[in-house]
Amino acid sequence: MKVAIRIRNLVKKYPRVVALKGINIEVPEGNIYGLLGPNGAGKTTTVNILATLLKPSSGTVQIYGFDVTAQPKDVRRLIDIVPQRLCLDLRLTGFKATHNTVEAEILCDKVGLLNHGLLIKEGSPRTLREQLGVGVLEIRTKEEYLNKVVSIVPDYLKGKVVQIRSTLYVFLDKEDYFETLSAKIRDYCLEIVYRKITLEDVFIKEVRRKIAG
Repeated sequence: MKVAIRIRNLVKKYPRVVALKGINIEVPEGNIYGLLGPNGAGKTTTVNILATLLKPSSGTVQIYGFDVTAQPKDVRRLIDIVPQRLCLDLRLTGFKATHNTVEAEILCDKVGLLNHGLLIKEGSPRTLREQLGVGVLEIRTKEEYLNKVVSIVPDYLKGKVVQIRSTLYVFLDKEDYFETLSAKIRDYCLEIVYRKITLEDVFIKEVRRKIAG
């Protein structure tokens, strides 16, 4: 199978920040690859380098074997970019990855999670979901009970709890943990919802907020 995109040890340095810190990505022909990350993660820098609009500081980037720096004209014949917002840029002919995790989950063969210029996680949407567990408890608490609820979460769930303000996301390894844990915390909670894990949850766990506990 041909390799459509090959990125090796890609680094991009700006005067005050290192936008990409040596990422490696390979996309086979016919595959859809989604690059997800928060603002400032390095997504736009990566796409601009792929589109020959920006030169890398080091590393190599190839589109069907053509180097984006040494052979930009050949690369531009092969690519298209569709920006998120309507715009007109005469240098572009192009295609670009999405901010919508639902779209990425449906459309992508593989997803890469980018944060602070590093590729921190990569895999199929299904694989990334399964690595987190079988389901997630979304727990909304009153502010004064937040620390109490966090302290009740059993030891085997540490590292799989994400806190965003007064909401906790608890990723369960087994479905039967739901009833046990819910019974312990329900008196301190406004709402407890159990649902299947989505790609949005993977994003929240890996790149969005600090891990509680």
